[in-house]
Amino acid sequence: MSSPHHAAIEALCHILDDLPKARRADAIYRACLSVGQAPEPTGLEPDPNRKIRQLYWELTTKELRERLMELVNEVHIDEQLLVLGIVGSLDHHLAVHATPEYAERKRDKYLAALEKFERERKLPISQRQHQVNDDEIRDLIEKTKELAEQCELRRQQTEATLESLRQSVAKVLTEEFWQNFSSQRFWRPDE
Repeated sequence: MSSPHHAAIEALCHILDDLPKARRADAIYRACLSVGQAPEPTGLEPDPNRKIRQLYWELTTKELRERLMELVNEVHIDEQLLVLGIVGSLDHHLAVHATPEYAERKRDKYLAALEKFERERKLPISQRQHQVNDDEIRDLIEKTKELAEQCELRRQQTEATLESLRQSVAKVLTEEFWQNFSSQRFWRPDE
C-alpha cells in the first residue's frame, strides 16, 4: 500500500506505534482527528452499561496511514507539511495535558461532578436531572472517584508520552531525513 514516496508518513506511524502503551491510543486518536479521520461506529446501541469506546472502532496507525496517503495522493497536500503538522499538534496537546495545572483543573471538575451526583442521589428519581436510578448514580460516583484519583497518574503518563514523542521525532525526523525525503521527492527517475 505504501511506497518509498511516503517515507514521512511511514516514519510518523512508526513513531506513534512506539509511544508508551498507556497513552498511545489517545495520541493516535488525536493524530487521526487532526486530519479528519473519525472513528467508525461499531453498530452497538448506546447503553448506560456500555463504555463509549465500545460504540466506535479504535483508530490505529493503519487508518492514519490510509488517510494521510489519501490527502497526499488525491488531495495533493504536501506530505512533509502533514507530518510536521501532526507532530506539532500532538506535541502541543500532550504538553498542555502534562502540566500539573491541567491535571488539577481536571481533578477539580471530577470533584465538582461528585458533589453534584451526591446531591442528586438525595433527591427522588423524578426530580433528578436525567432521572437515573440509585444504582446508576452509585456507578457514576464510583467511576468519577476513580477518574479523580487517576488524574496525577494520567498526567505522568502523558508527560512520558510527550518525552517519548519528542525524543523519537528528534531521532527520526532529522534534517538529514528531510533532505533525503526532499531529494527523493523531487528527483525521480523515469518509472
